[in-house]
Parts: sequence; structure tokens; C-alpha cells
Amino acid sequence: VDSAIITYWQNGRIVLEKHTDDIDIQDRSMTTELSQEDTLLFDEKGDVKMQIKVKLTNGKVIPSNDMYASVKDVLNKEVM
Repeated sequence: VDSAIITYWQNGRIVLEKHTDDIDIQDRSMTTELSQEDTLLFDEKGDVKMQIKVKLTNGKVIPSNDMYASVKDVLNKEVM
């Protein structure tokens, strides 16, 4: 993998993107962390659609299938 982007989409718009520097890329997995500031960007009324797009070292770009996550409501929006 040459580079990667994880896109988080909700309510018809891109809410957040994580790029290669923010992603831990292993053999067959990718992980990233979301801060409190990141998660507070999501609307608690609706799922978040996610997609990973990778650029291979040969220049080929491959998108993943869409993935979905539920968002839970938080009563206190203060960042700790």
C-alpha cells in the first residue's frame, strides 16, 4: 500500500477523513483512532458510512465496499 484514505460520510456529506499518516497499515488490516473531537462531528441521528480507498505501489487505486457504524447520543458534548 502506497497511501490510504478512510472517508466517513453522513447526511449527504463527508464529515471526516483520515489519511495515511493517521492509519496503522498492517498486512491485511488498517486501523485508525478517532478522538473525542472527531466523534463529536457525527450527528447522533443516523449511521455513518465509511469507505477505505487505497493506492497500491503499482499505482492502482482500490475502494472498499461501504461499511456502516451506528452513532450513539452523548448527553454532555464537552471534550475531556
